[in-house]
Amino acid sequence: MIELLMIFVFVGVLLVTGITFMGFLAAFASLFLFALVVSFLGALVKFVPYVLFALFAYWVYQKCIATSN
Repeated sequence: MIELLMIFVFVGVLLVTGITFMGFLAAFASLFLFALVVSFLGALVKFVPYVLFALFAYWVYQKCIATSN
């Protein structure tokens, strides 16, 4: 499904900018940026549980510090 969306982005940018060298350059640049955004979102989704666990551990640590005084 992502591949189909990438094809639509490429063709859309190419048709909007025109079928010239700069049009192809803009289409490939937009495709590259789209791929970067999708990969970063995928990495973020895999990283979220670790961040949530770290926040939970920090919260427990703060609770322990607050109750030990």
